[in-house]
Amino acid sequence: KNRNIYIPLPILIYKPMQEAGKIINFSKNKTFIVKSASALDLRGAVKLLGKTLVTRNSKKVGRVNDIFGPLKSPYFSLKPFQNNSKDLIGQHLYIGGKKGVK
Repeated sequence: KNRNIYIPLPILIYKPMQEAGKIINFSKNKTFIVKSASALDLRGAVKLLGKTLVTRNSKKVGRVNDIFGPLKSPYFSLKPFQNNSKDLIGQHLYIGGKKGVK
């Protein structure tokens, strides 16, 4: 007799990546300036500090170290993990996904 064995597999829960913003500049003090994709409230701004942001393909780019500007249209500075980072200007960055959360 041919018997099929059923082995249950774990259910993977996919957490979609949330867009954080777009890199608009690389400053003289070697940080990225990122234009936020959405308005923040004070609680959201505090939660974003220290987070690691990633590209669409989950490559780690840097850590948020400051938020400035109005909360309706904020900017934040991002300390990059690599020195050769100027080529990332224009990239959209994300929070979430498998590797995007601190």
